[in-house]
Amino acid sequence: FHTFRNNTTLWKVYAGVVSQDNLPQPYLVEKILLNENYNSRTNDQDVALLKFTSPVVFNDKVQPVCLPTSGQQIPPGQKCWTSGFGTTEAGSGTVSKDLMEVSVDIIDTRVCNSPRVYGGAVTRNMICAGNLEGGKDSCQGDSGGPLVCQGDSRWYLVGITSWGAGCGERNKPGVYTKVSSVLPWIYRKMQVRMDGVDKHYRRAYLTSK
Repeated sequence: FHTFRNNTTLWKVYAGVVSQDNLPQPYLVEKILLNENYNSRTNDQDVALLKFTSPVVFNDKVQPVCLPTSGQQIPPGQKCWTSGFGTTEAGSGTVSKDLMEVSVDIIDTRVCNSPRVYGGAVTRNMICAGNLEGGKDSCQGDSGGPLVCQGDSRWYLVGITSWGAGCGERNKPGVYTKVSSVLPWIYRKMQVRMDGVDKHYRRAYLTSK
């Protein structure tokens, strides 16, 4: 959320990109929907929605990810994946030219809120993932990226990269917006009224911090 300003001309969105040296035609942004419940002090409900000026074209490299159900539980210890073009070292001013990915384990919120980790800073609208020993994490520039977990034959967008202390530090895992917690806001914003008729957008493109 906090990376966005409500100025659509500032943003272009690229789909299916694995290298910043080979960018396709971008999608332009028609509207940015910022979460009015976002708390800048705690980073709670760190989510926004983008509406493009044209539909996304799906192909072998571009596919949608499923939103979780409101009651979907991801057990601690489950291996999930996060990805992005962010830095590979905390404090670095240089982002990665290539898309990076890393497997991270879901961490119990009670553990993540313990005094040795984040001391109660993780709200019910957040989820922790990484390794308490350190070494596997998202980093600066990855914000707004996906935390995806596989369930049955589908991948689910469980989290959105939000915040954390450093990158890959011991007892400082990544903290993600818990998508299942912000589903009511997402569905409410996906419903728009046009010419007096309610219409529903079937796909949401999520971003955050």
